Amino acid sequence: MDDYAFNFGGDDANEEDASENWQLQGGRNATVFLIDVSPSMFEKTSANTHSHEDSDTPFVSALKCVHASVCRQVVSSDQDLTAVVLFNTLNNTSASQQSSTTTAATFPHIAVLLPLDRPNADRVLHIEDYIKAGLPKVKQEFGGVCEDATLSDALWACGNLITQCKSRLVGQNVLLFTCRDCPHPSNASHLTRQAVCKARDLDDAGIDVELLCLGPSFDTSKFYESLLTLDGDAPERSLLGACSSTRLQQLQERVRRLEHKQRATGHISFSLGPGLEISVGFFTSISTARKPAKQKLHRTANELVKIIIKEYREDTGELLMTSDFSKYQIYGGRKIKFTPEEARELNKVYPTGIELLGFKPITAVKTFHYIKPSSFIYPDDKNIKGSTAAFSALLERCLARSVVPVVRVVPRTNSAPSWAALFPQKEVIEDSYQVRAPGFQVCYLPFADDFRLVEVATGKPRASTEQVDAAKAFIKKLHFRYDPSSFENPDLQTHWRNVEALALNRPKLEPVEDYTVPNYVRIRKKTEDLVVAFKESVWPSGYDPVVAAARKPPAKPKVPAAAAVASMEDLARENKVEKLTVADLKDWLSARNIKVTGKKKQQLVQDVYDVLQS
Repeated sequence: MDDYAFNFGGDDANEEDASENWQLQGGRNATVFLIDVSPSMFEKTSANTHSHEDSDTPFVSALKCVHASVCRQVVSSDQDLTAVVLFNTLNNTSASQQSSTTTAATFPHIAVLLPLDRPNADRVLHIEDYIKAGLPKVKQEFGGVCEDATLSDALWACGNLITQCKSRLVGQNVLLFTCRDCPHPSNASHLTRQAVCKARDLDDAGIDVELLCLGPSFDTSKFYESLLTLDGDAPERSLLGACSSTRLQQLQERVRRLEHKQRATGHISFSLGPGLEISVGFFTSISTARKPAKQKLHRTANELVKIIIKEYREDTGELLMTSDFSKYQIYGGRKIKFTPEEARELNKVYPTGIELLGFKPITAVKTFHYIKPSSFIYPDDKNIKGSTAAFSALLERCLARSVVPVVRVVPRTNSAPSWAALFPQKEVIEDSYQVRAPGFQVCYLPFADDFRLVEVATGKPRASTEQVDAAKAFIKKLHFRYDPSSFENPDLQTHWRNVEALALNRPKLEPVEDYTVPNYVRIRKKTEDLVVAFKESVWPSGYDPVVAAARKPPAKPKVPAAAAVASMEDLARENKVEKLTVADLKDWLSARNIKVTGKKKQQLVQDVYDVLQS
C-alpha cells in the first residue's frame, strides 16, 4: 500500500519552512506500455465477434487503453511520463524514423513507438492514427509483424527507457499487453529463464511489471506465473488482477488502477507514548478538482510572460528587499512589530508530529464535527522499523473495541496544531482489487471557538403529524444509492473538451452529459400524487408558491454615508471604526486626499487611525 498517491492538504500555503520530521515526497511517475504485435493480436476473438460494443482486435483495445491513459494524464498529471514499445515487429525502426536515438531500437524485433515523455497533442494524434489503421499502419511503418521477439529483450528495452530518464521518478511501471499465454516456443526453456532473470533485474531497480491479458482464455500457469512471481521468489504477488478480459471498459479500469501508483506526499512520526514512536505516511483522500490557472502569453512571440514584482518606498523611491519588511499585529491601536524569527517561533506551540492523547468511543464523534476533508495515514517501515507491526496492532484493537484514538496533529513546522480522531478502516477487496486500504482516517475535530450558537425564533407554527407524514411519503420515493464516482463535474468536463478540441484541431465537440440535472420526468411519474397531497396539506387552497416566490420585497431605504461617519473621532475613541463599511471608509479617506485604491478594509481602518493621530 506504499503506492497510495494524493496531495497532502489542509496546510497553510504560505508556510516558509518544512520540518526535519516531515519528509516531502515528490517526483514523476513513468509508465511504459509494452504491446505485443504478433499476428494473433490482430485477430478478433470469438467473444468479440458476437459483441457489437467490443468488436476491436486485441491490438486496437490495447492502444485505446493507452490513448485513454494519455488523455487522462493531460488533465490530472501532465508531468508524468509515458512510452509505448512494440515487440514482434519485423523492423526495429519505423519508416518515418531513419535513425533511432533510443537504445531500445538496438534489440531485434522491438520498436519504440513513442519515447518516454510528457503527454501532448502530437502523441495523442499519433496513437489515434494507429487505432484507425491497425495492422496496415504497423506494416507500413515497421515492415510487418512476426513472433520472433524474446520477452527478455522487450523488458530490457523498457528498462533502458526508464533508467535513462533524467527526471526524478517515484513510480516506475511496465504494463504488458498480450493475448498469447506463452510468448516463446515450447522447447525454448532458456528464453523463459532469461525473461525471468530480466524481470528480477527490473524488480531490483524498483520497476513493477504488470500483465494485462487480452482475450477470453488466458492460462498464466504456462509462462507468466513464473515471470510475475519471479519463479517463486515473490509468491506474495497476486495473479488475480491478471485475469483475461475482452471488454474495453474493464480493461481501461484495470490500466487506470495499475498505472496510478498512489504514493505518500510526506512522512511523519506518530508518538504512541513515552519512548514509543512509529513512522506513518500521509495521504489526502479527497481534493477539489479545479481548472488550471490562466497564464499570460506574449501577443506576438506566443511565449510565457514572466511576472516580476518589485516594491519601493513611497517617500524615497528606494527599492525594498525581503529583509526590509517586518510583520506586525495591531493591539490596543498600536503596531506590535515582530522579526521573521519571532513570527516563526510564535507558531511553534507543539513539536512536529502526531501524539496520542487518548481513546473515545466511535459514537462520540458526530457528523456535525466535520470541519475539513480528512487525511489518511499508513505505516512506513523505511524510516522506523517495526512501524507496520505496531500500527497493525493498534488498528485491529480499535476495530475490535469500536474506539477512535484522539490525537494532536502538527504536520510540519509553522503549522497550526489540530486535534483529530483516527477512524479505523478495514481493508476491502472487490474483483481482485483493493478498493479500500487498511489504515486510519484522520478526521479533524473542531475547537470550542469553532462552534456557533444559532438563535432560532420561537413561537413559529409547527408542522402537524399529517403534514410530516405527507412529506416523508414523497421524500422516501426519491431515495437512491449515491456514489460520488457516478457524477462528473460538468463544468470541468466541458472545459477539458474545449481544450482537447482546440489542441487536436477537432471541428466538433463530444457532448457532455450532465448527470447532476434531475430527471424531472421520472420524478413526476414517481411522486406526482404524493406531491399534490403534500401541497394540499401544507398550503391553503388557491395558493400558488411559484407566484409568491416571484414577488420581491420592497427595497430598504439607504442610510446616508454622512450620517454613518458623523464623528470619526468619537468612533475612533470607542474603537468602532472597524464597524463602518468599506464604502464609508473610502469616502472619508478620499475627502482627505488619501489613496484608497486596491486597499482592503483592514488597511483602510489603519489609515483612518493614522490620519487621526497625525
